Amino acid sequence: MAALGFALDAAGIIIPVAFEIAGAKTDSRSATVVQIMTGDGNDTTPLSNGGGDWPHVALWDQDGGRIGQDHKDGKIDQNNDPNKEGKYEVKHSQNGGKYVDPGYIMLSQHGHDAICIASVQVSNGAITSTWYGDTGYSCGQSWFYSSRKFGADLSAPKCVWLDGDHTNDINAKAVSWHINDMIPASDKIAMYNSNIDYLCKATARFSFWGDLLPDSLIPFYTPKLEYNLDSVSGGEGADKDPDRALDKSVIDKSVEMYRGGHVKRTVSRAPVKRNLRRRGHNHDPRHLVVTEMQGHSARELCDHPNSYGHDLVSLGEDKGFCDMVEKRWYALCDGSNAGNCFDVEKRTLIGHGGINARGEASTQGVPQKRYETHAYWK
Repeated sequence: MAALGFALDAAGIIIPVAFEIAGAKTDSRSATVVQIMTGDGNDTTPLSNGGGDWPHVALWDQDGGRIGQDHKDGKIDQNNDPNKEGKYEVKHSQNGGKYVDPGYIMLSQHGHDAICIASVQVSNGAITSTWYGDTGYSCGQSWFYSSRKFGADLSAPKCVWLDGDHTNDINAKAVSWHINDMIPASDKIAMYNSNIDYLCKATARFSFWGDLLPDSLIPFYTPKLEYNLDSVSGGEGADKDPDRALDKSVIDKSVEMYRGGHVKRTVSRAPVKRNLRRRGHNHDPRHLVVTEMQGHSARELCDHPNSYGHDLVSLGEDKGFCDMVEKRWYALCDGSNAGNCFDVEKRTLIGHGGINARGEASTQGVPQKRYETHAYWK
């Protein structure tokens, strides 16, 4: 059985996706398998620093009863193979080992080495659902492009960042969602497309959090949401009362602990060592991403308020370069444009003076770039 979820097509419309990660299922409903896929699927010229500390995983049932938690030491790779690395088997140790379907999940990145997540698959043998980073992107989470491919007609889902110390203003330490509401019934997707608030302003359905700790609670729907039958699948479709899912009051997303409406902040925390080199929204200024992939726009990356990642050259979408330190877009150099542009072959910005007769590039008016590594996505 394929893992069902939804992502965005090239036009930014939510569409269903069916994708299966081998080994994601378990035969025992007293355990739930959670598999994380990071954002880079290219092991030839990989991304830089897209992997990091494993997040903590917590599960609850449909009534908000805690099922179990899990955490791994060490690091998850930026282009992990989820069939070999990226798998949690969360034992139902906090409900007495009961056979129960997972209803809610939270990932909390307590470490200070950020990761960029493209998808998370949840399965216990009876229910299988996949959450894609496009949901976080749609709702305002810090994001970058990924090279993971899930179908010829679908743009690769964006990856979203989780970071325990918010380096360079990454806005999420944790993310949580209602698992059933990530299953892409046609009427449910139509509801989300008609009003994105049904996805992004319904905290129990989906939210990212600034500082939520692994032992915290998340909001639950009490009583449970009610759904109409889907007009296509005949299963659980759109909400009977869509407005009931919306937040009725403001929920503080910056808290470290949430206890069913009560919040708590830690007065002090250990100081965090930060890289003081000016990086803007750039995760690693020494690394360049060159991409031909559908939906990868240098213009969008520069213009979007929540983008965070690496300098990027788009060869297919809009043929431009985004400087993620300055968040400034440049055209690519060609026969008609030889100044104030980005030279792909030389991997450098060319200033207003262009290139002189000796083939020397002007740096007048542009930042100097010195890339040590690069990724090429196609």
